[in-house]
Order: sequence, then structure tokens, then C-alpha cells
Amino acid sequence: MKLPISLMSLLGMAAGAAAAPNWNDLTPGRWVVISENTIQDLDPCPQRDCSYSAVEGLAGLINDWCGGAFAAGYGRFGSLVAWGGGHNGYFGSELYVFDLDSGRWARVTDPYDDGSSSVAASCSDDGVYPDGSACPTHTYDQVDYHPATNRFVIIGGTPDPVCGGCVDDRIHLFDFDDRTWHLGARKPSALMYSGATGYDPTRDVFWLLSAYTRVFSKYDPGADVWSEYGAVDNSFDIDGAGVLDPVRDLFLFLDSRGSGKLYAIPLSDPTSDLIELATEGDREIQSAGAALGFERIPQEDCLVAWHDGAEVYVLRPPDGDWRTGSWRWTRVVPDPANSVVPRRNPNGTYGRFRYAPSVNAFVLVSAYDGPVWAYRLTPGAGTGPNPDGGSDGADGGRDAGVDAGDGAGADGGLDAAGDAGPDGADGADEPRDAGGDGLGKPVGGCGGCGTAEGTASLLVVAVGAMASLLRRRSWRRGVVS
Repeated sequence: MKLPISLMSLLGMAAGAAAAPNWNDLTPGRWVVISENTIQDLDPCPQRDCSYSAVEGLAGLINDWCGGAFAAGYGRFGSLVAWGGGHNGYFGSELYVFDLDSGRWARVTDPYDDGSSSVAASCSDDGVYPDGSACPTHTYDQVDYHPATNRFVIIGGTPDPVCGGCVDDRIHLFDFDDRTWHLGARKPSALMYSGATGYDPTRDVFWLLSAYTRVFSKYDPGADVWSEYGAVDNSFDIDGAGVLDPVRDLFLFLDSRGSGKLYAIPLSDPTSDLIELATEGDREIQSAGAALGFERIPQEDCLVAWHDGAEVYVLRPPDGDWRTGSWRWTRVVPDPANSVVPRRNPNGTYGRFRYAPSVNAFVLVSAYDGPVWAYRLTPGAGTGPNPDGGSDGADGGRDAGVDAGDGAGADGGLDAAGDAGPDGADGADEPRDAGGDGLGKPVGGCGGCGTAEGTASLLVVAVGAMASLLRRRSWRRGVVS
């Protein structure tokens, strides 16, 4: 028996693990689970036989070297955004957001589906499907958010989601206000992939340090124009982490997979080579490996890195000259009462570890079937909700009657193939486990819901969940959550 997506959502919610977060209750140094559902609960094709399922199905959204963004203006407190796949892992173009206010994931678009055996052939040279949505790719650290236009920004898509290393050199944008996709400018030189990016609030632009070519570039979303400043001389590896320091006007780059060094490019002179910064303290995080989380806390004027486990590392700039002074790392152990320990995805974290100023906390997701964690470093409630309540966030309403497609059925578990084929040009892919989820455990479907007995039991739970939702939520068409 197949269930509509909207009903699948309710079934997932009925089994939810945590109540909506009360951000005032967060204790510094403690990790907590804040999610009521998972991305898997919203899977548009859990049976994995759709034109966009590819080899892995929805698991590829996270497992396939994909990052994320924090949409500060989407929802009262902002939302964590997840999108991606590619390289024959997953072909779905849909977008998922986790609303910090409700503690729930929502699927805000549907995947392009042409009913064929594989939708990949429908992807154009500009990296878009016929409905205008971006063809999924490994996103690495190359997705972000533009606050002025309330848009999700993909810095480099693909013209072929089967191919590993094929890049379309284009910007792709999704507008949260009208829920439409837009195609941005093509970069004059090769955009490449697995680079590092950062949003510059002073200039309202995005900076990109490309891997492989090592070209430093700037994308202006207002003018839809690229500017290129040439290649830096320094050698560095792929999968580093980039972040902006607007106080010192720097692009900071942590080469954690390669040299283990911290570099800076002064944005007043973007033609500069990478400048190595002197560091001291608990420096082991600099060589932790590929694709760690690296974010900045504006009110603390510090940076925070996370690789795995309950510890975080805080980087504080020198009091004097940033070029000659020493940047100091401090390892922060969890509060003694901490009982939650987050785990990284073996294929990296990238931008799925994000700081939310609204609640003064970091949010993190590592698996499509796993929780969203939150962590507060220092006391304080944050900047508070958006003055206008935010754009229609992830909990902006649901339509109980929406049937976005066929829903459930048991998934007998993902096969062991993982990424179906060698990685081609990038050489960066690592083996997945046999379970297909990248976290060392099998990813099954909804178990008993594939049977008549399981379906009947779950329907009873779903009716109760739906009644509760109808009493307390505003329902709106177009969001499945």
C-alpha cells in the first residue's frame, strides 16, 4: 500500500524524537537534539524506483559530499538548507529546509520527474532540468544564502548528474519568496568544485577560492557578474573550509586536508597570494582532515571549528596586527552534564554546521535519516526572531490535502554500491559503507509500513497527529513537511 507524501510526513512526525526547541533553555557546552523529524521522513520516493532515484536515493542528498547553508531570513529564526546529490548517487532536484522555530524539516519543492528510467538525460548544458530546477551535484563548501534577496545560492552546478567532476560553471539560485529557480552568470574561467566560499556582508558578494585551479574570484548577485583575480601561488588541497572575517576584511581558508595551515587573503587586495597566519594553542584541529565545519560568531569576534564528537575548537584573532600576531586555538570540552554526542558524516560536514545568530547556537546535520543537533558556546539568547517573522519558513504552513506524489512502501535497505563508478576527475571520493548512509548502519525504509498490519497501525497514529496539527498549525499549499 502506498501512502501520499502528506500522510508520510505525519507518520514521521508521530515517531518524532524531540519537541520543538526552546532556545532559551540551551546550556553552553551541551549538545541537544532539536529535530522532530528527519529528511528521510519526507522522501518523495522511498521505494527508490523513480526517475530521479539513481543509485542511492535520497541518502545521496547528504552522503554525496554535500554541504548546506543557513537561510537567516527564512522563518522566524532562520532555517538550515540541504540540497545536492549527483555523480549517479541521486538525481532529485528538490530542496529541504529545517526551520529553527518549529524544529521540523520541510520539503519546499518537488524533484523534477519525467517518468523515465533516469531523469539525468533531461539535464541541459546549463545544468537545469526542463522545470528550471538545478541538476544536483556534490556541493562541498559551495552553497550559501543571499540575505538581500532571500535566495539559496549554488556556486557551480553540473550539466550531467551522472558524471563525477562535470561542472557547468554557472550560478543557480532558488528564491524562497516565490519558490522559483533562477540561472545566474557563467564564470569566465573554470569554476571547478570542492573549493571554499564565503559571503561578504560588507560588499554583498560571494568569494570563491577554487580548488585545482586555485583562482580567487568574486560573484556579485545584485549585478549577476563575476570578477576574477588570478591564481594564488600557494599549493593547497581540496575540501578546505572558507569563512569571511568582516572585522579584518579577510577571506580565511583552513587547509585541513592538505598542509594543515590557516591562510588569509585581504579582500582590499584580492590579487594577493594566500598569507599564512601564525597559530598557537590546540592546533590539532587544523589537520583534522577534509571538510570540517568552520563558522564565525560575530558578537564574539571568534571562529569555531567542529570535526567530530562533542568538542569544538575556538579560534581567536590576535589583539594586534593580524599578519604578524598569533591566532590562538582553544579546545572546548563539553559541559560535564552533556549526554549528546554528534557524529560527522564520513564524507564530510562542509556547510551543514552553521551558526544561527538569532538563537546564538550552532546547528548541525550529518545524515538524511539522522537528527539535527544544536550547540551553544557562550551564554545569551541571540539576536531574536526576524522583525517581520521571516519569510514563509519551513513551518510556514502545510496543506493537509496536498498529495505531492506516491509515498511509502517498505525499502528493503540501500544496496552497497554507493557511488556507482569511479570519481573521474576529482579523485576525492572515499568509500561508503555497505548500508549506503555513510554512517555505518543500514538505511531501511519504513519497515512495517510496507505491510497491511503495519500500515493500519500507523494510520491510527497518523490520524491523531493530523488532528493535533490542524488544531495548532496554519496549513498552506506548497510545503510538505
